[in-house]
Amino acid sequence: MGEKAFTWDFFLTDIYYTGTEQQWYAIAIDESNDYKSITMHYEESMVKEEDSTEDVGETGNGGTAGNGGTAGNGGTADNGGTADNGGTAGNGGTTDNNGNADGESDTGSDADKSDAKESIEKAIVKLSKSSYTYNGKTKKPAVTVRIDEKTLVNGTDYKVTYANNKNIGTASVTITGCGDYKGTIKKNFEIKVEKGTIFTVGSYKYKVTSSSTVAFAGIKSTKTTKVKIAKTVKIGGKTFEVTSIAGKALYRKTKVTSVTIGANVKAIGTSAFEGCTKLTSVTIGSAVTSIDKNAFSGCKKLTKITIPSKVTTIGAEAFKNCSSLETITIKSTKLKTVGKNALKGIKSTAKIKVPSKKLADYKKLLKSKGQGKKVTIKKA
Repeated sequence: MGEKAFTWDFFLTDIYYTGTEQQWYAIAIDESNDYKSITMHYEESMVKEEDSTEDVGETGNGGTAGNGGTAGNGGTADNGGTADNGGTAGNGGTTDNNGNADGESDTGSDADKSDAKESIEKAIVKLSKSSYTYNGKTKKPAVTVRIDEKTLVNGTDYKVTYANNKNIGTASVTITGCGDYKGTIKKNFEIKVEKGTIFTVGSYKYKVTSSSTVAFAGIKSTKTTKVKIAKTVKIGGKTFEVTSIAGKALYRKTKVTSVTIGANVKAIGTSAFEGCTKLTSVTIGSAVTSIDKNAFSGCKKLTKITIPSKVTTIGAEAFKNCSSLETITIKSTKLKTVGKNALKGIKSTAKIKVPSKKLADYKKLLKSKGQGKKVTIKKA
């Protein structure tokens, strides 16, 4: 080695020689080289140092650690994680006993975000109206949502949807949380039909008499000639029974020629068909129990009529001035009342047919009801 190879090299503190110590001393070194203050590292010691030194971090019992991690008992740790007993940890997590993770993830899951939202289900919800009258239009009551002292904002904190909010019955409002809120609340409100309201369905008019029944109340067009009254009618999505004919339903409807009354009708109202001067045919439904006063008065072209089996009452002047009425067949055995002048003005030679067992009773009941002396009452 040359003269003064290491002289005045103040910063040299270590020499690493790849040979053995004996080989170093066998080298011819000029005495001018002062290396006694330098620490020597020979091949054997270098190998031992490399075997016992990791990059950064600590190891125990055969583990491997990198970037500041700590591993024990065969575990592996990266980026600051800690592993014990064979587990593996990464990015700050901690595992124990063969891989059970105890650490928290840096990025929150969707479930965590959902849990952070406040439930809207505890809110107090008020509707501007809880009941509406049906009119064929959709109903949307205003919604107020409060949690504690805070009034939530529609579109920001919740969304509103309506269902079944046009027809008669129970409608609903669903409030669904959004933004910082989750969950749903459902509130109901009613759409009711008002008694006395008249609705037009198809060619006919109906008047509401209860929550489930209506009366036939007339026709839409004065040009209608044939009228057939059904057992039921649907209004606002609800089915109603047609249980009566309203007073003056077809009053002076002079184009009407025939009427068929449905099987659910129980009462024919006052002057229901009065003045129908072209009416020639009437079929009364089997459920009818009463025919009110002036019901068919002035139906000059009506020639015959049958009173069904459940009728108990015929009102005053019910068939007054039905000048062509020549046959009245009474099937009812329950008839109790016939009003004054009920038969006045019927055809002078008319025949009234009654159940045989009621002949005597009905002769008394029908006596002096305005009919002429030639009108006869006999067995059917």
